[in-house]
Amino acid sequence: MSLVDNELKMNYTLVKNKELDKKKIILEHLCWFLMGAQIVVDNLARNSVFYTITAMLFMLLCIFYLFKCRGFKLNGFHITSFTFILYNIALITTGEAVAPGHSYGMLQTVSINLLLSIIIYSFIVNTKNTEKLLKLYIFSSLISNVVLLIVYKDSLFTGRLAFSWREASTYNIFGLNLTTVGSNAIAYYSSLSIIFSVYLIFKKNKGKIYYFYSLIFLVTILATGSRKGLVLLVLGLIMTLTVLNKGSKKVLYGSIGLIISGILYYLTQSIPLLYSVLGARLNEFINLISNENVNDASIYTRLRLLDQAMDLFKERPIYGYGLDAFRVINLWGIVSDSNYMEILVSGGIIGFIIYYAYVLIVLFKYMSIRKKSTICRMLFWILLITLIMEYGQVTYYWRSYLFLYSMLFYVMYTNRKLIRDDE
Repeated sequence: MSLVDNELKMNYTLVKNKELDKKKIILEHLCWFLMGAQIVVDNLARNSVFYTITAMLFMLLCIFYLFKCRGFKLNGFHITSFTFILYNIALITTGEAVAPGHSYGMLQTVSINLLLSIIIYSFIVNTKNTEKLLKLYIFSSLISNVVLLIVYKDSLFTGRLAFSWREASTYNIFGLNLTTVGSNAIAYYSSLSIIFSVYLIFKKNKGKIYYFYSLIFLVTILATGSRKGLVLLVLGLIMTLTVLNKGSKKVLYGSIGLIISGILYYLTQSIPLLYSVLGARLNEFINLISNENVNDASIYTRLRLLDQAMDLFKERPIYGYGLDAFRVINLWGIVSDSNYMEILVSGGIIGFIIYYAYVLIVLFKYMSIRKKSTICRMLFWILLITLIMEYGQVTYYWRSYLFLYSMLFYVMYTNRKLIRDDE
């Protein structure tokens, strides 16, 4: 072969590789876009045909992308979740599940969530763009909240925004009845978005526009009247400000976090609209943890649910009643409002150990990382706060949690890989 032929062949290969790279970049951008779109649609139209279409498009396109990259990855959460699914299949097939049809329906949801989690995790590990991931989450949450504030503009602060128990989470737009993720989930992702915004402002020195975004998120959290959302925001903000700074600045910014928390509490007590939606509920929560008299229907209902869940667990402590069985067995037809009790009633001690085994995996991996990045430490603390909050909410089927778990395992993976590369 002549020198000219070799040169032509090399040029052809270069052009072909450039075309392939261009197609891969376009495909990657589409996957990012659809990831954000399915977050927005899930927040605004949970379990709707619109979410199904958006999620399916995202998953199919990502699967195609990951096949081309040969980039499928698994983490500890996926392994424990898959084992949990197998365990619940066994409960159904052996007749231990008291409502097998109901358990099977929830099992489908958990299985789809697992597949979605694997795809999200694999994609972000392959793209390795932490800043873009955080920005995507923030912007998707922002779009969701702007839409919610417009949809509920006439009823803002007259009651809890998108409160599911009173069916306020369902709204009508263009003749379609859609359901949001509910007030607590809205407050949850809004709190995470504020924390991520603070990280970008301090660590990456990004635009001050994130202050404005955070204001919208804060208004949304206050409008939901979610105590859990506010607790996550306050504790998460204090820990983030502490993690982002070194030496004496830790004390300074930790104190600033406490001052901001005090101001927020003062506002909920002094502004009548905020007091009626959130302030009074905060006071009752403080009464609960300080063992004072409580006069709150929400807390009273939750305590009764917990009592009933404990009684059911004591009757079948080993295997439980099957996934989502509490909703069928209890007097009100709702979940126990505690993820720990929900898993204990559903799967007994065995199911509980399997489900929460991922926490031990996280602890082991986290402690084994010698040089932890700021984002790794921040997400680890958010996980710990979230685990505390799970005593007061059922989350095992929340898609919002998938992103937190995926982000945490992703940054631990990158931290550990950096150490191996250095060695």
